[in-house]
Amino acid sequence: MLYQGNAELRIEPCAALNRTSAEHKFGLVTEGMIVKTYLISLGLIAVGLGCSSKSASLSGDAVGPGIGQELPQLTQPTPRRLATKLIPESTYELGAVIPGLPQGAIPQGLAYSKHHNAILISHYFDKSLPSCVSLIDNGSNELVSVRALKEDDDTIHFGHVGGIAVNSEYFWIASDEHVYQYSLIDLLDEDRALPLVALSKKKVETEASFCTYYDGMVFVGEFAHGRKYPTHPSHHLKDRKGTLQKAWVCGYETESGFAVPTSILSIPQKVQGIHLTEEFVFLSISYGRMNRSTISVYRNPFSDPPHRKVNLRENTAIPLWFLDGGNFVKSIGFPPMSQGLTDIDGKLAILSESGAMKYQRFGRGPVDNIILIDKNELLR
Repeated sequence: MLYQGNAELRIEPCAALNRTSAEHKFGLVTEGMIVKTYLISLGLIAVGLGCSSKSASLSGDAVGPGIGQELPQLTQPTPRRLATKLIPESTYELGAVIPGLPQGAIPQGLAYSKHHNAILISHYFDKSLPSCVSLIDNGSNELVSVRALKEDDDTIHFGHVGGIAVNSEYFWIASDEHVYQYSLIDLLDEDRALPLVALSKKKVETEASFCTYYDGMVFVGEFAHGRKYPTHPSHHLKDRKGTLQKAWVCGYETESGFAVPTSILSIPQKVQGIHLTEEFVFLSISYGRMNRSTISVYRNPFSDPPHRKVNLRENTAIPLWFLDGGNFVKSIGFPPMSQGLTDIDGKLAILSESGAMKYQRFGRGPVDNIILIDKNELLR
């Protein structure tokens, strides 16, 4: 644990990891492993930080006076039964159990690395605990590791981590107006029992509420809803049917340094996640523990001429396409509090935050598993 006393930090060793099982194909240990959620230093466990800001330096001044606690180890609980009133049994399959629900972790972003056959989930806590990423083996659906996130060598990240995107080498976290790039190899490396340090941190055009990787680009979108979740006024545009839309998804080439987007999607309000394919765009739309979610499907508009161009604050004209009634395909209902979504083995995988401890009162029932839906059935 880390403590603060007289602006000085003391560190105590954590319990050793139990490595009784055979190596996992990633070179990691799975069965029997005691996954310590955040290892701030090799053989050391991180602590509670008593600051209210979303990021804080690991210095004496950054830790609240007299505050110290061991961070929880995330586990995959025995999933609670998914009520048929929430979603008909014939329409879905149960995927991996979402880690960390009993420990207060709130799942947000979902991504899948086909190259490594690994599922990645981003989590935050509704208290002063670092945000993190969990890694699940898609072959066994077992939790492999959990890593705390740092913005740089000295700064732990406490942000919302609403989205995660991945390719074969890197993953990106969308959080609080910024995108953080991390090494995927470091996440897979068991020899680095350390928090993951961002390779870069870039402020982006949107609120950075969610993100996805598609066609060599990272698309970073924003959640808009009323006065509580505002977006920049320049993002408020009437679509081709005359409906006002207040949110954007901006596409950035990964080699560009996220300086200026090369394409923009104008999207409806209350979007929590996005998944793009060559033919379609899938949106996860939700707000509130009592309100049903919607999974909406649109035709991918990028092969069409831009619907318009917009000048960003840097006076750069960027092509923009609307997701609106002109390319809408269909929507389906989904249990409350859908979050990130992606493709896993040809199925649409949908993450929900309704199983988190924070939302167990006054909700309509938890979804403790990733939900898998056949895309062909969905598009019929």
